Amino acid sequence: MPSHRVHEAAGKVICGFSSRDIDELIDRGRGHDAGRRNCRKLLVQATEVYNKYGENGLCYYILHHYLDKIASIIKGRFGRILTQYLRLPVEERFRYYPQEVKQGLLDEISTLSYLADESSTNLYLEVSRVLQETLGLSAERYMMYREYVNKDYAKKTAKKKAEARLEIASSCADAHIYRGIKKLIDISILAKQILHVRSALLTNTEKIVCIMLTIDNEYWLEWFGRDYYNKIASAFSCLNQ
Repeated sequence: MPSHRVHEAAGKVICGFSSRDIDELIDRGRGHDAGRRNCRKLLVQATEVYNKYGENGLCYYILHHYLDKIASIIKGRFGRILTQYLRLPVEERFRYYPQEVKQGLLDEISTLSYLADESSTNLYLEVSRVLQETLGLSAERYMMYREYVNKDYAKKTAKKKAEARLEIASSCADAHIYRGIKKLIDISILAKQILHVRSALLTNTEKIVCIMLTIDNEYWLEWFGRDYYNKIASAFSCLNQ
């Protein structure tokens, strides 16, 4: 995962705010990044952050989750860059890295993406209810699987994404029923910030990835090796940032 120095630097760019307390809230113990996988955990933590730090803190909380995901996307799309653009010389394939990272961000499956579009969430819940009542859970799972296959994902990856989406949907179904906090954050406030952060990251992908690559350069050099690291840094125009 990115260092806290990366989170701090990116926070200043996207939110105009940073907080080590929020970083530690997300990263501490066995519950690391749990909010990205469990709606109830997300709502509890988001409520705590929003009550203490307001919208800037909520922005930073959401950003932290997305930065951790972007780090995974950078690594996960590396193989795709090498294998999916075989018609191009190796040197030219890396030009597509920013595009691949942006697509990975749009395709990521988490509580954040699930809650970001309220209309899609409501539509999914209605379709899910009808499918389960008429055909059972297996039909719902297959519907999601086909959706990802149609997006050109390998069958194994499509299956994993469908399972992950179902798991998140299940965690979100009754997440608002929680007695540990008197009043949970309004979903519309959370969704608005999620959309804001995601949009800002898509606009500033090159800058944010360069922050990661330069601040945590030792980690990435070890991961990719110097030759590929230089190619990736060049693809994101890090020398010009």
